[in-house]
Amino acid sequence: MSSKRKKIIAGAVVVIAIMGLLVIVLRGSPANYWVTPAELQSQGVVAGQPVRVAGKIVNRTLNWDQANNQMIFKIRAEGEKAVLPVVYPGIAPESLVGDSQVIVEGSIEAGKLKAQTVLVRCPDNYLSEKAVGALFRGLKIEGALFR
Repeated sequence: MSSKRKKIIAGAVVVIAIMGLLVIVLRGSPANYWVTPAELQSQGVVAGQPVRVAGKIVNRTLNWDQANNQMIFKIRAEGEKAVLPVVYPGIAPESLVGDSQVIVEGSIEAGKLKAQTVLVRCPDNYLSEKAVGALFRGLKIEGALFR
């Protein structure tokens, strides 16, 4: 076997090993996934264990507790009945409204999620295709992508 061929094989082995290590490390990382309230309930999470839960704020549950300086709300994943109460002792994100999709990080304490972080998820669509088309036609900058 030639020296050049050995170098190519050695390089390929190194690249494959690095990719495998990345897959193993990132697979177990809590930064890459979240659970829904129903999944959290079925897992039987231990108090104080860090969790990341995604859901939509239940209608009319977003309240500011001025006495304790904290935000209180409930979240539910779409199509689920399980509701998770959340307590967040921090400043609310600007884009947080009563029906926001959120990802909440924290730990379970006394049946509630004591949040350390509340992230507001971006909506899947800001405008419908019809609205975007009307907007671009109105601005007279319609291009090939918006016909």
